[in-house]
Amino acid sequence: MLAARAQAIRKQKQQHPFVEEGVLLSKLMAYCSKEAHSCVEKSAMICFVKLRILEPDDKCSLRGATLQQVSLTFLYCQHNSVL
Repeated sequence: MLAARAQAIRKQKQQHPFVEEGVLLSKLMAYCSKEAHSCVEKSAMICFVKLRILEPDDKCSLRGATLQQVSLTFLYCQHNSVL
């Protein structure tokens, strides 16, 4: 997660060079299944990355459709300033 966080901040810093890294860090969000190991939650805390824990399907898998629905809902709320 540290490597992914560093890569995400590096990409965002290229797009927004005058924004402080702390602001960019506050925008990062990680997703995992409710079935994920507890180390995922701990690593998110250590990395200061927000974590959304999502419900898996009946086969205990996190599907792309679930992630897509969550991300579309987030974008809708962000666009409409609901968050």
